[in-house]
Amino acid sequence: MKEYLNFAIEISEYADKIIKKYFTVESESTYKSDNTIVTKADKLINKYLIDKVKEKYPEHSVLGEEETYGKSKYVWVCDPIDGTAMYARHIPVAVFSLALVIDGEPYIGVIRDSFTNNIYTAIKGENAYKNNQVIKVNNLKFDKMKTICHFDIWPYAEYEINDIIKELSKETYMVSIGSVIRASLCVATGDFNSVIFPGTTSKNCDIAAVKVIIESAGGKVTDLFGNEQRYDKDINGAIISNNIVHNELTKLIKKHLKNKKEKIYSLKDKKEYLEEVIMLEHNEWAENPNENYGQRIREKCKKVESLLDKKDFCKLILLNEDELIGFISIFPQDCEEEKELSPWYATMYVKEKYRNKGYSKVLNEAILNEAKERGFKELYLKSELINYYEKFGAIYIKNINKTEKLYKIIIN
Repeated sequence: MKEYLNFAIEISEYADKIIKKYFTVESESTYKSDNTIVTKADKLINKYLIDKVKEKYPEHSVLGEEETYGKSKYVWVCDPIDGTAMYARHIPVAVFSLALVIDGEPYIGVIRDSFTNNIYTAIKGENAYKNNQVIKVNNLKFDKMKTICHFDIWPYAEYEINDIIKELSKETYMVSIGSVIRASLCVATGDFNSVIFPGTTSKNCDIAAVKVIIESAGGKVTDLFGNEQRYDKDINGAIISNNIVHNELTKLIKKHLKNKKEKIYSLKDKKEYLEEVIMLEHNEWAENPNENYGQRIREKCKKVESLLDKKDFCKLILLNEDELIGFISIFPQDCEEEKELSPWYATMYVKEKYRNKGYSKVLNEAILNEAKERGFKELYLKSELINYYEKFGAIYIKNINKTEKLYKIIIN
């Protein structure tokens, strides 16, 4: 493990140079699909890590917040810059984080804070260090005058934690410093005693190294509901604590939140489900579905994948942990008789075993929210169903043909 730790430290040294180089420069920044910022520095660091892993550990894989490589039980999980929104605005609250995760469990953690010139390291089962000095969490219960809890909130987080923050603020001082990883380091050194993090999709990159360092410093890291979780895939939020307050936080969160096993994702971010979605869609709606089946599925997969970045095309999927429940879409065109109308609400599908359980409503709400985010004022819909889509707000316009009706959905 020492060799892997040294490798992670070497990567952090390169990251340190890049972070400092671009901090005061007006470098190009863009927005990702989840409306978070990515900078040139993020991309350079992520690419460097992949190049070095390919060179030194070609049998390993990389799961970076900006780019991934390979598939292995040995995964280098990286957040090139946590706190990018602050970094892009030249506010010095951002850190580099790298973990080696083996079969879902972090074994190596390295976090570097370039603005304080501090490096935090740990190997699972050993001590945690700050600049080679052992660090420990504090042993404080919640106290309004003595303890601090960090929280992260953003509009598209899977979990809404405002009520939790409000209630917890009666017991401890609450802050949000712009980087969940930097805040977690404050737990490791005893300056804070807890962090509440509602992140899920791709947020294992934020917590993997934190898990090793915090627990090596005597603390505890679980999902939002007190459960252990894997760090080679999406997580279910996180509680980071000194262990003393962990159970109290878990009870408070369970009081306000329901553990969401069912989650909505963009197919763009879950392309491993592309073929299954296309097969279900084809079997449900295609004419003569068995004719040239394999070729038609491959062609449709290729076409859909090429459209996933288009503004007027979207496919959302609903998962129960790793199992597909259903999907729904926005298409630029879905009706030969009404070619001038666009975009279209289309292909709502729920697997038979999940029907009559409210999942159609979940998918409907998700696609309408997505349409609103994309700036659409209305969606069009064609259907043979009678008195079905009206309950989702669809307004009847006219009959398209003998069997299909045309509807409009106003986006509020």
